[in-house]
Amino acid sequence: KGDVRQIALGEALSRDIRTTFEPLLGPEATTIVAAFSLGGDKGMFMDAVAAHLELSLINVRQVVTGLAAGGVLTDVGQDRLSVRPPSLRYALIRDVFFSGATSLPCSELIKQSPDIVETTLTLIGARARGAAVPDDLMIEMINQTDSDKVWEPFSYLGPNECNWVLENHPDRLPIVAEAALNLVPHKAIPLLLNRAIGDTRQLHSNPDHPLRRIEDWVKSAEPRSSQAISRRETLLDSTLSWFAESPNAYIALQALRFVLSPTFADSEMSPGSKLAVTFRRGLVTQAEMSTIRGFWPRVIEFLRSVSIEDWGPMFDLMHDWLYPNRVAERVSDEIRSSMQEFAYLMATDIIGMNDAHPGVLSHISRIFKQFEVQLPIDLNPEFDTLFPTKDWGQDWKETQAKQANTAEKLAKNWSLQDARHVAERMVQYEVEARAAHLNWPRWSPFVAEKIAAEVQSPSTWASALIQAGADSELVAPFLQVAASGHDPEYPELLKMCLEEPRLHFAGVSVGLTATFLPEDILPAIMSILDDRFSNWIEILCTRLQIPDDRVAALLTHSDCSVAAAAATGEWQAAPEGTVRESLKTLWRTAVVNCLESEYEGEEIFRQDPSIAFDWLQLRIKENRGFSYRSDNLRNVALQVINLEQRKHLLEQIGDGFWDSEVIHGIADDEPEVYHTLLQNQQLKRFHLAPLAGNPTGVWIDKALLALDAGYSASDISQAVYGSHWSWIGSESIYWAQWAESFEPLLTHDNTRIRTIGQIGKDRALAQRDRALTKERLADIYGR
Repeated sequence: KGDVRQIALGEALSRDIRTTFEPLLGPEATTIVAAFSLGGDKGMFMDAVAAHLELSLINVRQVVTGLAAGGVLTDVGQDRLSVRPPSLRYALIRDVFFSGATSLPCSELIKQSPDIVETTLTLIGARARGAAVPDDLMIEMINQTDSDKVWEPFSYLGPNECNWVLENHPDRLPIVAEAALNLVPHKAIPLLLNRAIGDTRQLHSNPDHPLRRIEDWVKSAEPRSSQAISRRETLLDSTLSWFAESPNAYIALQALRFVLSPTFADSEMSPGSKLAVTFRRGLVTQAEMSTIRGFWPRVIEFLRSVSIEDWGPMFDLMHDWLYPNRVAERVSDEIRSSMQEFAYLMATDIIGMNDAHPGVLSHISRIFKQFEVQLPIDLNPEFDTLFPTKDWGQDWKETQAKQANTAEKLAKNWSLQDARHVAERMVQYEVEARAAHLNWPRWSPFVAEKIAAEVQSPSTWASALIQAGADSELVAPFLQVAASGHDPEYPELLKMCLEEPRLHFAGVSVGLTATFLPEDILPAIMSILDDRFSNWIEILCTRLQIPDDRVAALLTHSDCSVAAAAATGEWQAAPEGTVRESLKTLWRTAVVNCLESEYEGEEIFRQDPSIAFDWLQLRIKENRGFSYRSDNLRNVALQVINLEQRKHLLEQIGDGFWDSEVIHGIADDEPEVYHTLLQNQQLKRFHLAPLAGNPTGVWIDKALLALDAGYSASDISQAVYGSHWSWIGSESIYWAQWAESFEPLLTHDNTRIRTIGQIGKDRALAQRDRALTKERLADIYGR
């Protein structure tokens, strides 16, 4: 009849109950259905409903049988009946129990609900459709359940309910954020901005990030709707007010970027299937863009009034306006020109605020490099040398050579100046570059190396840089030269680096490679080594830049990432694939104890399978297990060991070992080893593990051995699935494929194998039919 709303809210079905079922089953039918509705998806017990309504169990059963035949009531197990669909429950509960003076009491029946969470959700749904559920009852049930499932639907009931949650349960903000932004944004936005402080996660990959929640809310407003502008204006007002109380400029800039964003993006699940998702994105209308541009004067006024250390959000905003095709396939020349004009306006205003910040100016210059516009900008020549704005172009080698030449001239000039003044400038430029998100090209370390090679007192320069707050890459070249020249101040400088976390890399790299190292410093170096240094240690060992005694110390380091890095580097060093005689014993121990990566481990294991055997034996015998990082290396080791080693590994397995995949790998394609496993009664828990997988090839030989050992055809056919079932897509297709895999066994010349094939196929087909039934119900009722 065209009234979709009546269907969606359950009104049509509620009327249908009265007009269809009451004449057939009696006037109690509607009341009985309403009583069962209170249980939600988990349903209610029939005897509890009968007792509460003061009806005989026989009478209720007669009504229930008729209702079930009509598809209204469904047996959900454990002697409970549930009303479907949910929208019908809400309308009936409203009309029978919460419609005013004629309502029936239900508080005692609610107490008999088998699942208070489901009943609470159902009452929330009824209240959303106009049921006069008292506030005290609603809040009592919300507090009683204290379940994440109820907070969001309750908060969606309206602003009052949402405010109650935020005021009384602010810890639930992550759960009710979407509802709060839609219903009480002025209250939700400051709370979310507060939660964003200190949360350094990337927004694009963390949809639960507080700023991401705000961004999604703003951008989900459809173009040509009033919300496309009103949400941005609300966010602007709320952000500026919030900053007055919580002056965090970076968080404010992130929010202001969303205010000025010209894009929209949204997603929704299909009403017919929760497995189908629709994504939409694009640009707001030209008229809406014009209104958004009108917010800029308030934003620039704010920018001028605060100290900003990170301009990243504003750089991203310029990209949003300069490159509309990132979100829209077709953009008219008129809109593109208008958007670029606004980006130019933003850039000009920001340039005027940053005369003393060469990093900001340089980044803006890069953003507009391909556009034919003249920016009112004067680049700092020293900063531009260290962080050049030019790209490599077509001839990147020539460009790189020119940049290196310019950097070398700067180094020559600086080497003649006062160390303290140059150090302060270098560090300041590094700070500016970080604030402007300029990471490459970066010639600062190159310049430091050139200066270190020129100056008479590298220790003086190292000290000046340390005091100025330089990082390891700038200090290390001077420390290296000081060490090679046996500068008397070098040991103290090295100790300073090892004591300061930001300089650990300089202290470690110089200390490990220096020709001369005071005895008391090596323990200090070893004490701070961990996986942060593993890649660098591997490189230094590969280059043979670390003296033998320090390589030996690395191979025996307590941190396995350090020992494994040293072992890998030694293996890669020329001549590759060899180990120095003096280090062989320590190297082998490090590989067996610590190696996890397949990258070098595969070559080592294939060249010397005895190492692979020791590596496996250690983890099996000590029940150390295998991490996700070592899964591939484990498989390589299982491939290269011989028959006797496989049998020996089975003898090492203790009672606490439960990794069936390892057992499968030991006996895989080796019927003789599998026979040994079947004879070991202490490993009976693993007897069928090697039968996991498609029943073809050598699997048949193993199946016959299992039959001879007393296992039934049913046990063996079940073992093919392994201990974990998983699939992608349709479950029914998954089981149909298994049924097909058993098909070749049905024509085998061995009767017992044919029996296994028939049992396996029948079992798989039964699972397929079960899955088809479940998928059919999912199509009707949803998942």
